[in-house]
Amino acid sequence: MLALSFVLSACTSWGHFWQVETDSSGNVVGQIQLRFADTGQTTCYNDSTSQGCGDTPAGWPSQDADFVNIPTARSFTGPTLVGANDYITTDNVTGLVWKSCSEGLSDPACATGTASTFTLSPDTATPQCLSLNAANGGLGYAGRTNWRLPTVDELQTLANYSGLNPAIDAAYFPATASNFYWSSSIFVIAPSNAWSVSFFNGSVYNEPQTNTYPVRCVASIQTTRGIFIDNSDGTVTDSINNLTWQQCSAGLGGANCATGTAQTSTWQTALQYCKNLVFSGRTWRLPSISELKSICDVTRKNLAINTTYFPGTIANHYWSSSTNVSTSANAWYVNFTDSGGNHGVKTATKNYRCVATGS
Repeated sequence: MLALSFVLSACTSWGHFWQVETDSSGNVVGQIQLRFADTGQTTCYNDSTSQGCGDTPAGWPSQDADFVNIPTARSFTGPTLVGANDYITTDNVTGLVWKSCSEGLSDPACATGTASTFTLSPDTATPQCLSLNAANGGLGYAGRTNWRLPTVDELQTLANYSGLNPAIDAAYFPATASNFYWSSSIFVIAPSNAWSVSFFNGSVYNEPQTNTYPVRCVASIQTTRGIFIDNSDGTVTDSINNLTWQQCSAGLGGANCATGTAQTSTWQTALQYCKNLVFSGRTWRLPSISELKSICDVTRKNLAINTTYFPGTIANHYWSSSTNVSTSANAWYVNFTDSGGNHGVKTATKNYRCVATGS
């Protein structure tokens, strides 16, 4: 039997820590908190076309692209050759190590072979990743024996929302299909479905497990989201990613966010509300799509968020500050009914909550 202990390891440049579980030999066997990077967007938009960033509080202010490299810059290393033929790409923000190529492809440009597709029912996707652990005579692909199918939280950290077809950093992940990729996360509302991420544009959907999609495998211990601090002043801090959230949805307040009426508005009005919000001595903005997805919890069935920290959240769509670059009249949103991520016309009305950089 393993003797387990807990140690603290530094996880951010701001001096915060995560807790990891180790066995008696010092090997990590538990979970670590997942960091995430900027979306990659560098262009600002109005309701229909691109425009200059730094817009006035009465226009379309404080968009995703106004905050480049927030919460931290995207950073990858690879494809890196390990051994004779194995190529990996390391995400220097999350610490996750990925197989550079989709399954079925190989070489540094992922130009050899044919991209394969798999199902989760019957499950041909999970064994494909697990089989990498027996590669190279049991030493594992790239010398690693902890390959697995990624969770949806992990997989969606690869989406680059400045790109399209594919929406990923292609230099580090060559020949990525503009298609959905399977995650290991089951859709708890309807377990015959599972979560997938589209690398055509970065959308996140639950799909029937019988569908056939490509797979990209990850090597790491399991990561997790969602360690929050209630600041007892109407704000909640994610110290891992150096973000502080408005605890209540816009329009709500008081104990358990039970006072007032949750506001819905167009994208422009949501941007303006957060830009002009005077609250708790912080500078507020509408969150990017990556920031907004980070407070989702796909394991929850009735409301996809931790309601201890975010009470009164509406089972509805919440605006992000990120535009869909393929259809600039649309912006990205998160559905907190189930945690799906999609985009909708900016003149529609949706809920929203604000975020501030800093803890």
